[in-house]
Formats: sequence, C-alpha cells, structure tokens
Amino acid sequence: PVNRLTQHLVLVLVGGFALAVGLGDAYLRYVQAGFRPLLLAAAVVMIGVGVAGMLRERRRPAPGHDHPGPRVSWLLVLPVVVLLLVPPSALGSYVAARQAQPVVVPDGGQHPGDLGPDDPGTDHRTMTVLEYSLHALAQDTTSLDGRQVRLVGFVTPRDDGGWYLSRVMIKCCAADAVPVNVVVDSP
Repeated sequence: PVNRLTQHLVLVLVGGFALAVGLGDAYLRYVQAGFRPLLLAAAVVMIGVGVAGMLRERRRPAPGHDHPGPRVSWLLVLPVVVLLLVPPSALGSYVAARQAQPVVVPDGGQHPGDLGPDDPGTDHRTMTVLEYSLHALAQDTTSLDGRQVRLVGFVTPRDDGGWYLSRVMIKCCAADAVPVNVVVDSP
C-alpha cells in the first residue's frame, strides 16, 4: 500500500496541474470555457486538502514499527509528470475528418426560427456549423433564402474529392467532443 504522505503529494500535484492549466488557455483542451471557475475551484480544493493532509501526517508521531510502503508507489506521480511535459494536442482537423457525426434535426425537422440580424456593419450573419446545419436540414429552409452566412471551421477533405467545413463541438469536456461537417459546394 502507498503511504498517506505519498497520497497527499499526488493530490497536491494533480491540483497544481489543474491550477496551472486553468490559469492559462490550455484548459480549453479539456473543458468548455464556462467550466474554468469550477476547474480553478477544484484545483484549489485539491491543493488545500493535499497540503493539509501532508501537514497532518508530518505532525503524527511515527509508530514504532513503520513500513513506508513499496518504493514503486512513487510511480503514481508519473501520469502527472507526463501531463506537465507532454500536454495533449488541441482537437483539430484530424479529429474532425475522422469522427464526424451526422446532425439530427429534433422534432421531425421543425423550423429552427429566424437567423437573426446580420453581424454589425456587415452583410452576413456569422453562425456556428451546428446552427447552420439545423437551418439547412429543417423542412422549411426559407430562413436561409437570400442570406449570406459566414461559418468558421476546419477545411477537411471528403472521400469523393470535395471538401467539408468542420467544427468540433464540446458539450462538457474533450471526452464528449463531436465533430460536425458541412459540405462545401464551391472549390
């Protein structure tokens, strides 16, 4: 078994990693932007609990016959070190090209509503790829008639030689990321 001091040290290291990630923009590789405060709060709690545990263990009198545990238990620190030295890459066009899911229009193709006003000072409306897909796949597509729409995403190749405009949607965290594609008709 791992001794308690090692457990608390691992908790401090994981909390420190979460704090370092949450203070920069790297947290967007793991969770949505709105989860930053929760990530920072969790990091502070982990660090606090780990430090309190380490201090408590330091003050505890050593028993007469103490077995500190196997030395291999320090390998528990290895995943944290790997995350610090080799951060995961951002979700990009590779993921979008290989894992795209079809967009399903809810409620049997109900009209998603008006597109809304154009962007200030422009003659187009900027939309997410998912918003555009819902408007384009609805039974009534009149909201797109005569409108210029600007989409932002990755350009990924289609199997038949054309192109997709792809974007990765994250509902909660990177584990549930789903790419969405829109067919590009022009070259």
